[in-house]
Amino acid sequence: MDTGGAKDATRASKCSGADCFVLCFSLVSRESFENVRNLWAPEAKRIIPDAKMVLVGLKKDQVTEPRDASQVRVEEIGRVAEELGCKAIVECSART
Repeated sequence: MDTGGAKDATRASKCSGADCFVLCFSLVSRESFENVRNLWAPEAKRIIPDAKMVLVGLKKDQVTEPRDASQVRVEEIGRVAEELGCKAIVECSART
């Protein structure tokens, strides 16, 4: 469920009872990636401390290889996933 625009109390009530949080970010937006690390993951842990987390990188079709400085690199994703205790990492695209 997308709760991005909801107020804190509304997000918490919609997420109560969740077993897993899918934390999505844009592979071509460092700000989006940092928001997962600094905002969404801590909030998920606050709401349901034992819930599993999956880290999902979106817009893979817009990524160039080798990745430039504006794009989130695979190594960074792995490091943050480990730091947050994510159970899986996925990169995907709605276009491909």
